[in-house]
Amino acid sequence: MTDRQTGRIPHERSSPGLFTLGGRYVAEREIAQGGMGVVYAGRDALLQRPVAIKVLRLEPGRESRDEFLREARAAAALRHAHIVDVYDAGVERNLPYIVMEYVSGETLRDLLAREGPLEPARAALLAAQIAEALDYAHRQGVVHCDVKPGNILLSPEHGPKLVDFGIARAGASADDGSIAGTAAYIAPEVVAGGAIDGRADVYSLAAVLYELLTGQPPHLERDLAEMIARRERRQPLPPDERNPAVPHELSALVMRALEPDPTRRFATAAEFAAALRAFSEGVTRRIARPVAPVTPSTDQATEVMPRPLAAAPRAKRRRAPLALGMVAVALVAVVVGAAALLRLGLPGGTGTVMVPEVINQRVDAAAERIHSSGLQVASPVELVSNPAPLGTVIGQEPPPNTPVKRGTGVHLTVSTGP
Repeated sequence: MTDRQTGRIPHERSSPGLFTLGGRYVAEREIAQGGMGVVYAGRDALLQRPVAIKVLRLEPGRESRDEFLREARAAAALRHAHIVDVYDAGVERNLPYIVMEYVSGETLRDLLAREGPLEPARAALLAAQIAEALDYAHRQGVVHCDVKPGNILLSPEHGPKLVDFGIARAGASADDGSIAGTAAYIAPEVVAGGAIDGRADVYSLAAVLYELLTGQPPHLERDLAEMIARRERRQPLPPDERNPAVPHELSALVMRALEPDPTRRFATAAEFAAALRAFSEGVTRRIARPVAPVTPSTDQATEVMPRPLAAAPRAKRRRAPLALGMVAVALVAVVVGAAALLRLGLPGGTGTVMVPEVINQRVDAAAERIHSSGLQVASPVELVSNPAPLGTVIGQEPPPNTPVKRGTGVHLTVSTGP
């Protein structure tokens, strides 16, 4: 016998724990409950390892049961340092259940309740790790659909881990028009009922980061019904206006990811992760002043995936499919590393030289020209999202043709692409 409304399964005297599912997963104690079900700490009696068992509250018919199992299989195929492993899933006694890696520690919701807003660099790094996990899942054709503080576990050993991939989607019904997600974090296009892709998760993660920085989510609708009534969302106050301790650079990144129009957000979770890591690692990112016209990139936005579980073909890109985070780090390493070496070989003399013009040049060529003029590349290099092609210098200080002392450092602003 089961309680279909709560997802609880009554104690069984024949079981050494509370109950056993699948003939091997023994639930020992309840550890959490939420809108989708109840979570138990337990053990796998066959492999003798700790597990977490989530019993869902939905009562599936054949179609929704099949959808749940499809979502569970897709989640079980994901292997990432910041995603909770899924071991098994099934339907027993008319209730679906999912067996996962047991993570000791608290949720991000618990941390927020205890500490309030986090230090900006810490919040940005935590969000960057989750964005990297989302990017990995998106590349496998899986969209989470319910990124929120309660679905981010904080492992003392491994940092943040995202849980419950696809469970919210499995609970939604196309027949009754229900939608997947949590009101405070759901993307507008999900509410509108259209096809979604990974940018919906980018929006939700940005809403989580907003709460990490300010202590409250960007939107305060009480439930999904209230959000559907509003339909078109307006952007909230920027985080730095709610909390003056938030740097404007980080606030701007969050607001871009919270754009109601998906085409105005970061195109992928990888781009969002790269921007957040650049901030958290101390690389200043700000809006670049206008520069000379350059040829715009022709990169395609992430392809919409009406059925996220079927790995949709990805559009070919002009450049190699290297994550922007790696590109950003590589750009800094090339320029700063080259600068360190070039300082050892700067032409002698103590006179005055003219600063060369390197705007619109590739960063490596610009560094070589600066060195040949008797100057050096200043560190750190500033990385900015811009229509100019990846690796193009879009700003310099001092300006071209400025007389400066030999050996002076030239600060460069480099594009990471649109």
